[in-house]
Amino acid sequence: MTFPATNSLRILIFADTTPFPAASFCSVECRGWWCYKVPRRNKRRILQCDPAGGLPVRSTWRPVPAPKRDFVPGGSILFMITGLRRSVLYVPCDSEKMLAKAVEIPADMLVLNLEDGVAASRKEAARANAVQALKSLDFGAREVVVRINGLSSEIGRRDLAAVVPCRPDGVCLPKIGAPAAVRAAEAALLELETAHDPPQRSLRLHAMIESAAGVLGARDIAVSSNRMASLIFGSADYSEDVHCQPGEDRIELLLALQMIVAGAHAAAIDAIDAPCFNIRNSDLLRREAAQARRFGFDGKSALHPAQVGVINEIFDVTPEETSWAEKVLAELKDAEQNKGRALSTLEGRLIDDPHRSAAERIIRRARLSRKQ
Repeated sequence: MTFPATNSLRILIFADTTPFPAASFCSVECRGWWCYKVPRRNKRRILQCDPAGGLPVRSTWRPVPAPKRDFVPGGSILFMITGLRRSVLYVPCDSEKMLAKAVEIPADMLVLNLEDGVAASRKEAARANAVQALKSLDFGAREVVVRINGLSSEIGRRDLAAVVPCRPDGVCLPKIGAPAAVRAAEAALLELETAHDPPQRSLRLHAMIESAAGVLGARDIAVSSNRMASLIFGSADYSEDVHCQPGEDRIELLLALQMIVAGAHAAAIDAIDAPCFNIRNSDLLRREAAQARRFGFDGKSALHPAQVGVINEIFDVTPEETSWAEKVLAELKDAEQNKGRALSTLEGRLIDDPHRSAAERIIRRARLSRKQ
């Protein structure tokens, strides 16, 4: 088996009979076990990833434990993007010019948009443009996801059937209000993927949370499929659904913001904040992005290329954070090796395992940022 020569991918290939999540193998922070089906009975080959870089560093045989929840029937190969999703730029597919320009924009993730923002009369043309872009444009290391129309509609089903053979990194599902919608999408996706020879089962799912039902069910949606990669907040539709009028401080959205972060991180996937709709107000964008990062979001959506730089800056790791993380790891290592203690103090403050996890996450994000 050949592993990809990039740190932005982690391979999870689950055994036929006993699939279970990667978190069964290692810490929640790293989530870096690569597992794949092998001929040994009741065992599988395990490759551990370096938490800092995502590359395999050692391998062992481990017995297969009892299953924890069902995943893709029959085993599957899943490529999980583990790079950064600081900035998520929506690219309207009814514009060939914007699609071509997207390859030059330093967004971590591009969402080729076929849904809201594309007029009904342009849906077919937008789909054709997306297919052509996926086949012909070089998006480099960016994660490329297609936001399809709802699968309850014929146009949404056509969207999915058209883009799956083009092998984007994932599919963005709009207006998800319950786990059943994700499972239905996964079933449709699996049917399309298994039609290929050999079967292709690597596309990830990103769920748009845009309603009261979606917010209240965020955790259940996040854990509804092992293909899930992120929860993405859609604040405009949510505000309409709950009849609120958010101000610049977004206090009216506080519950939704926190529920989405908690739901996503409970499932060890990313949480992406809604876009700033005032595309000319960089100060407001900066405040919103900083607020989202404090809340625990991993990134923020963008509607205009000019917003990407500010979002990347806010969600990037600062030199001060990197310095703090290195000091924490060094101090805890010294305490453990020389004093036999699992905690210590740094600049007068107690530090222990939660600080170690935070420090490791900062170091990992800093290294990934340098590779973007």
